Amino acid sequence: MEEEIVLHDAKIPAYDDLEWDTMPQKKREAYALKQAKTAALFAKRLVPFYQDHFKHISEDEINNLKSLEEFALKLPETTKEHLTITHPSRFLPDLKISTEYINKGTGGSTGKPVSIFNSRYDWEAMAQHISRSIKFDFKDDLSKLKGLKLCGLYHGDHITNDIYRKGLHKLGISLYGRPSTKKDSKHVYDFIQDMKPNGILAPPEDASNKTTKGITMDKILVHDAKNEEADAYKFNHDHNKQFSMVLWSSLPLSKELHGYLRDHLNIPYIQGQYGSTECAPTGATCQHRPFSFHLGYGPNVVNVVLPSKKGLAKNGQEGYLLVTKTAGVVDDKKIVPTGTNLINFRTGDFAVIENYDEKCKCGRTTPVIANLVRKEAVQIKADFGCEVD
Repeated sequence: MEEEIVLHDAKIPAYDDLEWDTMPQKKREAYALKQAKTAALFAKRLVPFYQDHFKHISEDEINNLKSLEEFALKLPETTKEHLTITHPSRFLPDLKISTEYINKGTGGSTGKPVSIFNSRYDWEAMAQHISRSIKFDFKDDLSKLKGLKLCGLYHGDHITNDIYRKGLHKLGISLYGRPSTKKDSKHVYDFIQDMKPNGILAPPEDASNKTTKGITMDKILVHDAKNEEADAYKFNHDHNKQFSMVLWSSLPLSKELHGYLRDHLNIPYIQGQYGSTECAPTGATCQHRPFSFHLGYGPNVVNVVLPSKKGLAKNGQEGYLLVTKTAGVVDDKKIVPTGTNLINFRTGDFAVIENYDEKCKCGRTTPVIANLVRKEAVQIKADFGCEVD
């Protein structure tokens, strides 16, 4: 198998290694550039779409890229339009390895739906990212996570459920889904009452005339607030120490919802992931920055490019996000993605880059993206909760 896949540099840390979050930025960017260049060369050689898309870029030119800025500016971007007008098979590498593919499609709420394929090797890298982002916050007492059980409120086949289930399992946490995607919020709340989970994984908030990805957090909280039965399984941590965790995957929570969870329900741990169906998790909130995201590195490389395309955004500057999928894992070896390949993928999201060269109070040294908003979309979804797709 090793001859049929492309390995990354063995010196690059595993994707669940906390070193990604604490190493100097210069060192982290050097690792990320190595991965990005390897992924781009792999795509140029073996992925039909990129054999054409990169036809005017030589392998020597890719090898000679000296920085992530050069990588972002000199290699052609990949857009959502490319995904919608190109058959999904053309983004898959021409490999002879035997692997099962997991097909996840975007919902179509920001345009025509597209199909994204991940191999089990890609899935492992994404799960390690989920595990690492939570493990970082509990690194001093991982025993608190063992045996926890969470209820997932996303639609049953939504990508969030599957990535989190595998990632949480690595921490000793179990995730089970709600009883049926056709059940309304009251039925789901009653299900939670019966199962008594230690937390929920849910799309944050609802909005009129919008399609969400499951039973939203705010709807469940309304039922919780109205339930006055003495023996009810309440979410308020002061009255029910068992309920202690809220996870979500979305654009940031509203300040009102986050304040309700933190100050009224006193939930000890609240964390969100930024990601997409196309590129999966790319960043996570910390306890000190609940409305921003620390870039994750490892399975993906995220660059924030100035709208003028004259460089990467620096502290306080806004730019658009380009994401490159870089990683899979097989037999504990770090490899390129064997599912859908995306190089310099333009997500449609804009953000302000922050904390580029200083340590956060949480201990992470990774850059932060703030004021995240979707500007390039058929329907703007920045004002409500559902995973970015």
